[in-house]
Amino acid sequence: MKTLTTADGASITLDDEKITEFRSSFRGDLIIGQWANAAESASHIAWVKSFWARLEPHLPSRAYVNHLASDDLPEKVRVSFGQNYDRLRLVKRVYDPTNLFRLNANIAP
Repeated sequence: MKTLTTADGASITLDDEKITEFRSSFRGDLIIGQWANAAESASHIAWVKSFWARLEPHLPSRAYVNHLASDDLPEKVRVSFGQNYDRLRLVKRVYDPTNLFRLNANIAP
């Protein structure tokens, strides 16, 4: 068991040694598209999303949480946090009830 204490004295006790479930994978699947001409953005983004849509059905249903995107489905976010999702959602309700920090792999309050 581990207790994390914040600067303002609040503490969170963890039942295990990790927040996320998916730290034991030996590979990561990440598609990164880069280009120099901003006028080409739409076509490059469309290509990356199309490629990922074809690849994703063959990958695990969960992901390393730092690789989740803002447009990942809420179910994928939930599965990726595993058994800790409900606990993290309670923390979110206390510290971010208005969902200000939502531009990431969001856990809704």
